Amino acid sequence: MLGNGTAVTGKRRWRLLAPVSLAVVAALSLSACGSSSSSSSTSSSGNQSSGEGKTASGGREALESINVTAVFPNSLKGNLYNEIHNGALEAAAKSIGENKVHYKSVFGIEYNQQMTHTTEQLFQQNQNLVIDDLSAGQLFSEACKKNPEKMCAGLYSYIGETSEPPAPNLASFYQDDAPMWYVEGLAAGELTKSGTVGFVSTFKQAFDTAVVNAFALGCQKTHPGCQVRNVYINSFYDPPKSVEAANALINSGADVINSFLDDPSALKVAGEHGVWGFGVYADQSQEAPQTWVTGVEFEKGLTKTYEEIFNAALDGSFKGGQMFWGTPKPPNLNLAPFGPKVPAAVKTNTEKALKEIEGGKNPFVGPIEDTTGKVRIPKGKEIEIRGSYLYTKWLWPVKGVIGL
Repeated sequence: MLGNGTAVTGKRRWRLLAPVSLAVVAALSLSACGSSSSSSSTSSSGNQSSGEGKTASGGREALESINVTAVFPNSLKGNLYNEIHNGALEAAAKSIGENKVHYKSVFGIEYNQQMTHTTEQLFQQNQNLVIDDLSAGQLFSEACKKNPEKMCAGLYSYIGETSEPPAPNLASFYQDDAPMWYVEGLAAGELTKSGTVGFVSTFKQAFDTAVVNAFALGCQKTHPGCQVRNVYINSFYDPPKSVEAANALINSGADVINSFLDDPSALKVAGEHGVWGFGVYADQSQEAPQTWVTGVEFEKGLTKTYEEIFNAALDGSFKGGQMFWGTPKPPNLNLAPFGPKVPAAVKTNTEKALKEIEGGKNPFVGPIEDTTGKVRIPKGKEIEIRGSYLYTKWLWPVKGVIGL
């Protein structure tokens, strides 16, 4: 297992994410993919033969170099999720050495058998490691099982209960970002005057419910009675719906807006209305310079995670299993720089709380009530930050949340 592995179970989470690519656009023939509209982006290092070496204790041969391809949904440009992950992969390859990690990326792959066929073809094209950034789950695992000598890594590859066990050569990695949304909630609670804040969400699924709940608990910690109004747009990337949702939340009294989307539309709306706004994946302060609070930055932590995966593939220690990154243990997620209008006390208090969490403090300790007043998490009981409950079973809204 890579890194500090912790077993989790639950439902698979589908993602559509992305940042800045230095890749050179090139054509990649994927005739078996079943889609003539697929596009690809490939790094200039190209596809080269990997070296051979000694057999490591993990049972795999150490390699002098590896050929790696990451597979993404949609296009690169304009999708912050794809940009962030592709940028982190390129940075990791460069850090280790482009003579050792020959990286390229493929975009526009669908959540269907196209993903399985694409992965199989990439293995046939001498790729040692394929990375699934679609979170395609069994569609990816199916191809990995057929190629046990190859290596597979995927984002949220098998958080979920599936009809078949995951491929033994599949390493799945997860970000434990709920604590980051909690500390953002602390800041929101200090900034809100109305006591009503808004959140624009993707789909009704446990992971996203946990994000909103974490944000609400943080807000209620610093502003007792804080109410979080949530709106689903049923998409990871739909700017018109994001704009509509943010406007509706502000019209209902929200003076702080947060979101977990692949575009900054909700943040832009917050700026236009003069209400505080948070971002995600990267520093998005330029989208709302006067009302920007902060955001969760992914690329630094992701780069270290991909470095770990690449090094394991090179030294022969690569194994299937599960690994986490984020908070409280490194490689860490980071808070983006605070906006210039954020009071110094808010910044100090938020950063202090984050350091405490990084030091081992769990912010999710009972009693925690749902919207009916029922105590769901008893006094003194913790929701494990890297456990299955937070990722798969926290489907109920905490007290003070509307719209989950």
